[in-house]
Order: sequence, then C-alpha cells, then structure tokens
Amino acid sequence: MFTRGNFRPHISALVIGLLLIAIGYNYIADARRHGGALTSVTPPGYYGLLTEALTAGQVNLKIIPDPEFLRLADPYAGPQGTNRPHDMTFYRGKFYLYYGITPALILMVPWRLLTGTYLTEVAASASFCLVGFLFAAQWLLRIRRRYFATVHIGWVILCLAVLGLGSPIYFLGNNQTFYAVPIAGAFFCLMLAGLLVDNSNRSRTAYFSQIWLAAASLVLGLAVGARPNYVAGLSLLLLPALRCWQRSPLKQKWNRETQSLAAAAILPAALIGAGLAYYNYLRFGSITEFGIRYSLSTVNVNAMKLIGLEFYPKNIQLYLFHAADFIRYFPFFHAGDRPFGILPHLTLAGAAFLFPLTQLSPLFRFDHSWVNSGIFWLGTSCANLAILCLFFGGEDRYLVDFVPGALLLGCALLLAGIHNTNTWKSSRRILTQTALAGLALWTLANGASFAFSRRVASPMLTKVEQFSNRVVAKLETLGTTQHGPLELKLRFPNNRTGSREPLLSTGTLVGTGDIVYVVYPDPEHVQFGFFHLGAGGPISPPIAIDYTATHTLTLHLGSLYPPRQHPLFATWSEAQVNSVRRRLDIALNGNPVLQASVNVYGSTPDGVKIGSNTLAADVTQPQFTGQILSAQRLGAIPPALPAQWPTGPVRLTVRLPEGMNTTPQPLVSTGQTGSGDLLSVQMNEDGKIRFIHDCWGSSDFTTDPITLSDQPEHTVDIEMGSLYAAADNAIPAQLRRRLAIWLDGQFVADIERPFNPATPDTVEFGFNAIQASSASGMFTGSVVKSERIASRAPAVSDEIWGPIALSVRFPVDATGLKEPLISLGTFGAADIILVHYIDETHIQFGLDHWGNALNLGPVVEIDPKSTYNLTLNLAALNPPRGHPSSAGRENKAYEPSQDTFQVLLNEQIVFSSTQQAYLTRPNQVVIGRNDVSAASCRRVFSGQILSQKRLVW
Repeated sequence: MFTRGNFRPHISALVIGLLLIAIGYNYIADARRHGGALTSVTPPGYYGLLTEALTAGQVNLKIIPDPEFLRLADPYAGPQGTNRPHDMTFYRGKFYLYYGITPALILMVPWRLLTGTYLTEVAASASFCLVGFLFAAQWLLRIRRRYFATVHIGWVILCLAVLGLGSPIYFLGNNQTFYAVPIAGAFFCLMLAGLLVDNSNRSRTAYFSQIWLAAASLVLGLAVGARPNYVAGLSLLLLPALRCWQRSPLKQKWNRETQSLAAAAILPAALIGAGLAYYNYLRFGSITEFGIRYSLSTVNVNAMKLIGLEFYPKNIQLYLFHAADFIRYFPFFHAGDRPFGILPHLTLAGAAFLFPLTQLSPLFRFDHSWVNSGIFWLGTSCANLAILCLFFGGEDRYLVDFVPGALLLGCALLLAGIHNTNTWKSSRRILTQTALAGLALWTLANGASFAFSRRVASPMLTKVEQFSNRVVAKLETLGTTQHGPLELKLRFPNNRTGSREPLLSTGTLVGTGDIVYVVYPDPEHVQFGFFHLGAGGPISPPIAIDYTATHTLTLHLGSLYPPRQHPLFATWSEAQVNSVRRRLDIALNGNPVLQASVNVYGSTPDGVKIGSNTLAADVTQPQFTGQILSAQRLGAIPPALPAQWPTGPVRLTVRLPEGMNTTPQPLVSTGQTGSGDLLSVQMNEDGKIRFIHDCWGSSDFTTDPITLSDQPEHTVDIEMGSLYAAADNAIPAQLRRRLAIWLDGQFVADIERPFNPATPDTVEFGFNAIQASSASGMFTGSVVKSERIASRAPAVSDEIWGPIALSVRFPVDATGLKEPLISLGTFGAADIILVHYIDETHIQFGLDHWGNALNLGPVVEIDPKSTYNLTLNLAALNPPRGHPSSAGRENKAYEPSQDTFQVLLNEQIVFSSTQQAYLTRPNQVVIGRNDVSAASCRRVFSGQILSQKRLVW
C-alpha cells in the first residue's frame, strides 16, 4: 500500500514522537517520585505563597513574622535563634520573594485560578523544563527539514536525546526546591523566544516579521522577569533592525522598516521592564531594588561583596573547565551541587563556539535566518555566562542559564557536519562521523550521569545501575579489589598526648568522607572516634593501652563496602545490607571499643586510605605516626541476623555529643521511611535538653526542657508503642499508644501518642533510619549500651479532670498571629482553644475542632501590660459519661457536659460554643502548645503562663 519512499517519513515521525513522549513521561514521573503529588490545596513552598499573595491582590506574602524575630536589633545578621524563612526578603515588617515573578504569572497563578489548587514547585520546574525542551526539539526539527533533510533520522534521534537527557535541564526538572522554579521558567521563555525569532526570520512579509519579533521581545522580557541576568540577551533582538539598517542606502538608514523592527524588538521588553520596575516599587519603594540586600540568609549579605570582576577567573574555570569527580561505580560522575565544566563534560555545547565557521559554507553564508538564529543562541548563552561569572558563588543549577542554548546550537552544527561529510570518501567519512557520534554520546552520558545522581530510584534506573555495576565488578575481579572489614596490625606512638591521628579515611567525592581516628588523652590511654564530615560522630571512653606492644585493630565500617546495587549484595537480604552499611564496629585485640549505627558517605576502594587523612585537616593530623605493620581485608560476609528480634521498652546508656549543636539527634527509630517513628534528643543553648517524638504522617510531640545532671553518661528509659511487634496480638492496646520517657531515673513524660506499626528488625538506636526531616541522620554522641527492660507502671495513676484556670500575660508584638492556649486530644481528633491577636490591644478567642471550620468569638479589648485570669471550662476536660471518677459524688444525678466550650477572661465569658468534644484523657491535655500539628495556629503560645491549676468540678 505504501511505497518505501512514502513510508519512511511516517516511520521517522512515529519514532521521533515516541522518543519525545518517553522523555516527557520521564520528566513528569521523576517529578512525581521526587515530590509526591504535583498539586496541593494549600500553598506548597515559596512560589505557592507568592501565588497565594498575587491571587489575593497583594505582593507581600501572607506570612506573619515571629515576635522574637521582630525583636532582633538586626534581622539580617543570620538566624540568631529565631524562626524565620530562609532566603526570603524582609522589608518593613513584611516578607517578599525576591526571586523572579514570571513563573507565578505565566503558570502558577493561572493554574490556581483555573483549578482552585496550587502547583507544587517541582511540578512547575518539570513543566517548564519539559515544554522548553519541546520548543528546542521543534527548532532543531525545523533546521533539519530546512537544511539537512538527507541526514539519517538516527542522528536527529541522537541529538534529541542529548537535548532532553544530556542537558542540565534533566537534573533541574526534578529539583523540588523553589530555587529551580525561576531558572526553569527563564529557560522556557528563552526556548520560546528562539522559536519566535526563527518565525520572524522566515516570515515573507515585514508585517509578520515584526509581529513575531515583538512576541519574542515580550517572551524574552518575561525571561528577565524570572532571571534578571537574561537582560543582556535582549540586545540580540535588534539584529534584524541592524541588518535592515546596513542594507539601506546611506540617506535612508532610519527608514520605516528599520524603525518598526527596532520598535518591535524594544517596546514589548520595555513594557515588561516597566512592570518589573513597578513591582519593585510596590515592594521596596524603589524601581531598581530587587530585594537581595534585604534577604534573610545564613549571614548578613550586606556585609558581603556579591558581584565583582575578581570572581571572573574562578567562575570561568568552574563553568568551562572544571572536571567533576570520576567514581568507578554508577553513575560514574559526581559534582555535588557545584558547577562542572561544559568543555570536559558537555563538550557538544562547547562546539557552539564554532558557529562562526559556518560562514565559510555557501549554504549558510547569506542565509540570514541561519545567521540570526545562530547568533541568538550563541549570544544569549555567552551573555548569560558573562553575567553569571560576576557573582561570588556558582551553583550547578545555574548551568541551565547558558548551556541549553549552546547545546541546541551544537546539535545543529553536528547535523551540519554530518551533512557535509556525506559526500566524503568512505574512510574519512566514517572516521569523522564516528568522532561526531562519540562527541554526542559523551555529552549524553555525562549529562545523564549528573542527573541520575539526583534522581529518586525507579525500577528502570535500578536496572541500569545493576547492569553498570556488574560490568565494574567483572573488572574488579581482574585486579586485587576486595571489600569488607579491615584488620590492622599496628603499634601506637609514644609521646603524642593531646593529638588526634587518622587510622582510616574513606571518601571519593569533594566535601564528603569519613574518618576513623585515635586520640591520645594521656600517656596510658587511647580513645577511638569516628567523624562523618559535616556532622561529627561518636568517640569511645579512654582505653588502657600498652604502647610497646603490637595490637590488632579490626574496623567494620559501611564505606568499606560497595554501593547497594553491586553484585556483592545480590544474595543478601535488605536487613543484612542495612546492617553492614550502617555499622561502625571498632575492636582492639578482639574486644569491642566503639559500636554505633552511623551515616557514611559512599566510597570506592580507591578512596580508602590507611593511616592518612587528606579529607579534612581540622579533624585529625595528616598522618598516623605509629607503625602499621600490616593491613588486610577480612572479606564481605553477610552478617548473621537474630532468629528472634527483641521487643519492648529499652534502656539506653548514652554519652551526649560534645560541643553545641541544637539540631535534634536520633535516639530510637522504628518502621520505614514514610511510615515510621523517631524519638530524638535536642541540646539547647542553655544546657538543657528536650525529647521529640515524630510520628510520620501524624503529629509530633516535644517535652519541656530538662536540666541535665553533671555526669558523663546518662540512662534513658524509653517505651514506645512501635517497640512492640506489630504482629504480637498479646500486647494491650494502651501499650501500643504509650510514649514514656525517664532520664537518669527521673520521670519526663508518659502520654498517649499515635505510632506507625513496625517490625522489630526495623528498630535502630542512634540512627535516623526512617530519614525523618525532624532530626539529623545519626546520634553524634555515643550509645554506650542498649538493653531491653520491662514496661513500667504509669507515672501518674490518678486521672485529674475538670476546668483549668490560667494566669497569663499576652504578647505585645504578635499582631495577626493565632496561638494555642490549650490543645486536647491527638492528631486527627483534637480540640484547640486559641487566641487571635487582632492588634496590640484587641484579641479573639476561638475553637478549632478538628475537621470543622475555625470558630472565633467576639473581639475583646485588653491591656498587654496586665495579667489576666483565664478559666477554660471545656467539654473535653470533663470525663466521659459514666466514668468511675464521678462515683461516690454527692450529686449522683450530675453528669458533666460533653458539648460546651466556654472561656472566661477575668470571670467574664468571652467565648462560648456548643460542639461535641473529642474524647480526651488527662494525659492528652497540653497547655500553651499545639502538639497535634493543627494548621489553625502556631506551635507555641509566645506570652507568659504564670500559673495553671485544675478546678473542682
């Protein structure tokens, strides 16, 4: 039915279409895997907040400043222990987003207005990157059809794969941070502008040429609205006017056509510029102020030099020549978050600099469409790079500002090269085309490799990793590569008291690594320690040592093993792999001296250094000064797992971390990522500690600060519902809901809490196995001992019911905030009485009954300098009907109310509501805190609670 000539274009179009669909699916699927849902009913992230503000007709975000933040003398001088949004702009009491507004205007606000939901930031970034890629693909297909129709479709497919999978947009597309959104939005605008410039170049009439050019000017102006560094590229839109000016007679240089083209290039972008100036004026009172100098960073940006020519040499080296780390395992290249040079890695993009050579070809020399488009892609790439190099710091995501345009032009030049070589002699043609294919494949492999290191594991990606590492494992068998624990025969040096020396360091990548070291505290003892760069780690107690003897030191460490998808682990269970990957076990002459569950960075056999430290000079001395007589690997043997895992409460003997680190650190982890529980400990600046329970998918709970006793080791008794086996039906329901903590024998907490079901093999001590964001990855102190104990009797046996009386002072700088006075119940079934501060002298009380709309009472006038007596007569504070606590009372007919919520201020009713209360036990009542994670109010009451007591009922 179809001749060969007619059939081939249809096959080509089908193959190209399938490739574009596959790449598009990959972008969206990866974004969903990385960020979960792509939409939200509440503002997700900073751009969600900007969308919320714009749809409400305002430019400042709907965030009310923390009162403690407002009290700072200089709010820009770092966090200073206050709660504030990082990298936002704060100006005259309001928060703004100084990142570009364009993504919100062209995508996120329209989406909100059309659907009533918010796009997540990763969804916006993925959408911009995907559609921008499709625009680039359309331009390349146009170029192929126009100039290189005889080039085999396989070359086109290769170029499209490079543009979609070998470009920095591939790793930006699943970046779930707000930083990626304006960069992706600007890339989208640039690709669209390039298409519109091409339309203008190919228009047959001056009128349509001007229309397309004006559209390109508008879109490129929007790119500046997303990323101001695109501003220099606007000048390239004047090229058509310049060409018209050049070819016109001397006395008619500024003819109507030239003026119209110049106006089309300038006016739309100027209109966008005027809008941006007005936007700046509305926010900061100045048309030139974008807000960077009012940004809330980790340091005061006003004290830093952010832009200067002195940054040029470093940035040129980073963006053009810097070679990333090569590692022997998949994905083979790694740059962290640093830029990598396009010349060594994305070499095809570097080929764009050869574009001027196309003027030697008669095919292109007088084709103004080719010339204008080529100058546009190369010019915008060079202009963006030139401006980026002025900034003090570089990030890998900034590559998207200048690489995609250069890569697109490089692909066009590759097709031109293939087209020109088709008429060459066979051997010369094959050699040249092989080199060009290698150039494209090298770029594709590098770009995809950098993206793979940032992507969430998928079945396909896992198979690719397994295959790649099988090849590496085959090569390892040809050499002497071994994996597993290390045994050292060594003598420790004399006269090194006070020094710290390395025994082992592992790590291949810049800024990462782990160090096992020895400390000489006195002439008769040593201590062994572990240091995870960026976090620290545990250290052993002093151990008596004979410095004249030869000792055997055995080191078990997770970084002495290959990656999870290495064939070594093919027959191991997940529990066995986790066991060795998290294991730190140091034994001296067969006796354990330091054991812990720790985080380790990935390493390779090449990164294992015995007796030396080249990773961090501030952690240990460079070299071990004793004698290492021998070193051997003991082989990777699957660890034996218990036939029956222990269950129930646990007693941990711990040494708290040295130094001041207020980040919560894990003590007990149960369950899996996404459905687990974590109990962590936080050291405060005042020397006190507090415990935090994070139940994934539910609420978290924080104890009151606790004063520590002055002793090196502490015992923590912990009972968590998830420490009991989920399959054990003999465990009473109340134990599955119990969180009880004793510190050094003193009661800390005994409350009812939600827990995710867990199996005993998922329990980890001192390690954040569920990867909860509420704590660091590991406990950097020492878990000296863990032992199972029996369940204790409840700390409080008598249940106290009835109304609560409080004596309070309200804060003076909380205008607009809502804060909790009392929370009752548990996550998903709670009642909260809160106070809303209308201004410094007017407040409202309200009830948040979970699942219902917030119920606010009348406005009440207060004096913020006065102390007030509050009576909380709440249904949820009363026992349920028929409860034993009412037995024996004189008024047997009395039944406590189960549906009345009443707040009295100085004996005057200021709030009253009728609502069936959630069943609440006395140990689920919390004063001044929102421990149920309700969205209606802040976490803590910022005023003063001077006294509290239960009233007789």
